[in-house]
Amino acid sequence: MATRQQIRDRIREFIRETDTNNTNFSNDVLNAFIDEGLRFISVLSKRPRDRFEYQAELNIPAYILPSDTIEVMEAYFGDDSISNDIRPLKIMSESQLKEYRPHWLDDHANSQGRPDILVRIDDKRFIVNPRPNASESAVGKMIEIVYYYYPSPLGGDGEEPDIPLPYHDMVSEYGQYKCYMGNLNKP
Repeated sequence: MATRQQIRDRIREFIRETDTNNTNFSNDVLNAFIDEGLRFISVLSKRPRDRFEYQAELNIPAYILPSDTIEVMEAYFGDDSISNDIRPLKIMSESQLKEYRPHWLDDHANSQGRPDILVRIDDKRFIVNPRPNASESAVGKMIEIVYYYYPSPLGGDGEEPDIPLPYHDMVSEYGQYKCYMGNLNKP
């Protein structure tokens, strides 16, 4: 595993500016490049990943996503204490749902049931369809999402990136790229 200090040292070695007293880039600038590289690589690699569960609520279609969510990759619905109850949810766009279920916005008791579709409606929320009915919103009936997210900025020089090890070298390469596109590319 590479720490922020090790990644920053690799950047300095590559750009041939190992003397921190005589450099075009302060540690703060390189740290910003490293954090930017982590976000960039997260989008490309779809890492890191996490799971989050929500208790289904009667006739409530919308739920709040974790604030660092980039994309929902998989979703499930059911109660893990009931045999064979957990099933995958289809992940669709709103336009796909509109084609699949033209009356998906109906808000009457007949439009409730067991959710089988998840739609991300914006950066902060998703909906399930159909809306959970009484039996599908009982205690234990959960909506589980698997998502990948933006990693937190590295807080200290000894901290390691929250991405898989094979991607650590890409972070230093991204930092090198930013250096060459910045001050090192100007005569």
